[in-house]
Amino acid sequence: LISQHTQSQGLLSPKTIPFHENFDGETVPALPEGWSALDLNSDTHVWKTTNNSTYVKSSPNALVLSVSVYEAKNDWLFTPPIALQAGKGYKLSFQVRTNNYDEKLQIYLGNDATVEAMDETPLLDLGIFRHTQYEEKETIFSVASDGNYTIAFYSNSARGADNIYVDDFSLIELTEPDVAI
Repeated sequence: LISQHTQSQGLLSPKTIPFHENFDGETVPALPEGWSALDLNSDTHVWKTTNNSTYVKSSPNALVLSVSVYEAKNDWLFTPPIALQAGKGYKLSFQVRTNNYDEKLQIYLGNDATVEAMDETPLLDLGIFRHTQYEEKETIFSVASDGNYTIAFYSNSARGADNIYVDDFSLIELTEPDVAI
């Protein structure tokens, strides 16, 4: 297992809403403080920042999970803990693209930055997709109890699939008329 856990999640102060991350404040290939990557297939390809101008939505950086020609992807990216409250609606949005191959990406919510802590059902399942330009994806959700939560990006694309790029992560609280949960 190759893991880029930058800090123990328990030691981080939780992020508050609104929470936005464009990955532009990092020196490539570092992840922002509190973000962590987990490489369960041990192929050394992990989520990291890139400054390849062809593949960023908002310059200078984006996230990338690179292709593995030998293994199917089995990689997780975890946000830092985020303070959420029961009874409120939240909108998660981000930009995503690929190159010219089919990819798979699911978004999970859990109470810690571990695979075991993630809910069984994803917040958002993109299924098999191919976007050669950035597309915004979003989902609306709520939580059952107040607490600190982690959002996770999970890819299990087929061996030889190409890169996945993510940029402009945003989590906001919805106003009452917007809540449709």
